[in-house]
Amino acid sequence: MKSKILLTFSAAVFFCAMLFYSMDRAPIALAQQGQQFELACPIGTNPLADHITLDQATGLYRAWGCIDLRTGKITLQPDAAAGAIPSLPIDLTASVSGLLPAANGGTGANTLAGLIALPSDVSGLLPIANGGTGTNAPGLVSGPNVTITGTWPNQTVAAASASAAVCTNSTPVTVTDSTVATLLQTCSIPANTLAAGSLLSVELVGVNGTGSAETITLNLGLSGDTQCNTGSGVTAVSNFQPWHARALLAVLTAGASGTANESCEYASTANGGGVKGPSTAVGAPTFAVNTTIVNTFDVTETMSGANATNTVTEQILKVLAF
Repeated sequence: MKSKILLTFSAAVFFCAMLFYSMDRAPIALAQQGQQFELACPIGTNPLADHITLDQATGLYRAWGCIDLRTGKITLQPDAAAGAIPSLPIDLTASVSGLLPAANGGTGANTLAGLIALPSDVSGLLPIANGGTGTNAPGLVSGPNVTITGTWPNQTVAAASASAAVCTNSTPVTVTDSTVATLLQTCSIPANTLAAGSLLSVELVGVNGTGSAETITLNLGLSGDTQCNTGSGVTAVSNFQPWHARALLAVLTAGASGTANESCEYASTANGGGVKGPSTAVGAPTFAVNTTIVNTFDVTETMSGANATNTVTEQILKVLAF
């Protein structure tokens, strides 16, 4: 009996001496006494001196770091009392907190000291969820009045106005003492420019001078036909009275037998005839238009009275298509 007690005491003294010797030194493997451990290393491995904890409640040891003396392989085993060992791979979001110190290969800060260099420091594609496109060849899509030409990354995006200038005539034309319809300015509308739903906005600017009271009638239409006429009020004896006329021509149906409607108006000073209109189309209530051919927008003028000093000058004619 005394021999057993002496043997047990000697083993305990040896274990404590080895445990003390291992402090602040490289990891040392200890012999494992099964009856002294409540969490022992697997068979074939030995506990590491600096990976042992003492359970104060039971007085027994818990080995959570073990070494295989044949291969030198060290394994960690979960210890509920000391905290679970995370399994690999480690989830950086859920299982790691804080900052990696510089001494351990980190920066010790949550910001980079320098700028990230593209493309040497970045690879892959930025996902849509993070504000990217998720692809290295995004499919740009054109829209109303927007065109896209070329291939990525050499694509050209062009925007067009909702309206386009169809024709302009800026050569002034003056008519003197004319009581019959006399041509002022014209401009040509290319074939197939007009489609169902097209709207032509026609703007005219000019001046007039009268030696006697009269009225002025402007006849506005396509290809020599008068689709709309707008008259002025009675003019007074004066010179160089500015006037402005406008017509809106709406294409209802297109083709060789298309149809359209038109409204027009005239505005000037009181001496130049005042404001007149809007006047409606000459039709019942539409007129025919062939959109497949070149159409000419004509402006003619008629004076109500003969006087050698009566003049009407058209300075500019512009047609816009919407």
